Amino acid sequence: MSDFTAALERELGRLEGELEQDPRTRRIKQIRQLLADYRTTNGPVALSAASISPTGAPSRPHVAASPSSSRRRHRVRLSKAASVRMAVRQLLTKEGTVHRREILKNLVEQQLMGHEKNPMVSLAAYLSDWKDDFASDGHGNFKLKKSAESADAASVSH
Repeated sequence: MSDFTAALERELGRLEGELEQDPRTRRIKQIRQLLADYRTTNGPVALSAASISPTGAPSRPHVAASPSSSRRRHRVRLSKAASVRMAVRQLLTKEGTVHRREILKNLVEQQLMGHEKNPMVSLAAYLSDWKDDFASDGHGNFKLKKSAESADAASVSH
């Protein structure tokens, strides 16, 4: 039975690898993140990438009423991944190039990470998924990719 499950796991890994290399899959991730970023900064209700269904249609976001207001203001909690991504982007925008240990230290200080079994492995998984935004020098240092920096500059100027 273990040979069968091992074969299934290998096949699943192969298929996931093929999907990850498909430009359409990468484009879907980019569009979802762009929608999440745009709605976070420009709309009264923000959506995280996790709140967009695989078909691309927004699902109902988790909305929590603001306790400090008697009016009906709402705020949306971002997913953990979206919060971590935003924090990493802000750190790299401010500091330029940062080593992964310092990125993790910053995320732990913000209480966004640190409760995982192995936080560094979790951070590595996040950064690996976000290769379109963050560039690595192969020695554990990360910086914003030029396209991400340009998008941030454009959003600030508008």
